Amino acid sequence: MLLTRAAALLFCFFVAGCLSSAVNYDQPEKTDVIPSERVVFLPQQQVWSNVVNGLKAGFIPVTSMRGTPADGLLLADFSLDDPESFSECGAVTTSYAGERNPRVVSTPFLSPETYPVYRTSVLGIQRIDAARRGDFRLTGTANIVISPIDERQTLVSIKVNYKLNYNHYTQTELAPTATVEPRSVEFSTHYGSTGEPVCYSKGAIEISLLDLSENSNAQLLRPCLVKGVTRPGSVKVYYAPEHPRYEIIRVTESRGGLWFCSVGQAEAAGWVAAER
Repeated sequence: MLLTRAAALLFCFFVAGCLSSAVNYDQPEKTDVIPSERVVFLPQQQVWSNVVNGLKAGFIPVTSMRGTPADGLLLADFSLDDPESFSECGAVTTSYAGERNPRVVSTPFLSPETYPVYRTSVLGIQRIDAARRGDFRLTGTANIVISPIDERQTLVSIKVNYKLNYNHYTQTELAPTATVEPRSVEFSTHYGSTGEPVCYSKGAIEISLLDLSENSNAQLLRPCLVKGVTRPGSVKVYYAPEHPRYEIIRVTESRGGLWFCSVGQAEAAGWVAAER
């Protein structure tokens, strides 16, 4: 059986001139400057209390806090299971050039998709391998400087250090199970990660912490960018930012349209991805 398969592949390589599917990574562009500093017209103690009380109320899933008003530095460690809401890590583009219907599929890096790689010949389609990612978690530390300017004003400065943790799964054609490789990348408020993937902060935590310094009841700003629209027959579809028609799609809430903060949130609500 193995000899037959090997012979078929050799025939494909040397006789038929096989076409292959290809998987490419497209890194995101960093364009926006994230606000990270604000003068708050409240005394330092009040600003400190606003931030601490907001974090304790579940502003983000905080695992630990440390610091004192005298030091003026509050450190908050957090762990999030929806990194897509807080970071941008580009997309994976898969080109299936060798199939009957050649197509290009692009999905966010933070989506747990499977990317099979094919090699096509006159003998049919042979799968060479497949890869996917999953088990995403975003951890990090928010460094919050709360420094008094005078008795009525306080300078608040935010810097967040992030670490994206995930598992990379690969499986060859003949392997019965996939191999798992834990991976991680680090980035911060103002700097993206190096290597692959390239990740940037969306600024949701930074901006929301600044809002929290002025009001302990401020809500976490989640960047809800996924567009949900209804189609005839009550069909509900969503458009992620990387969809080719994303820019021209309009969300009309009076007709049942909704905004979602992630693809996972849209699918959990029963919406399906729009066709490309």
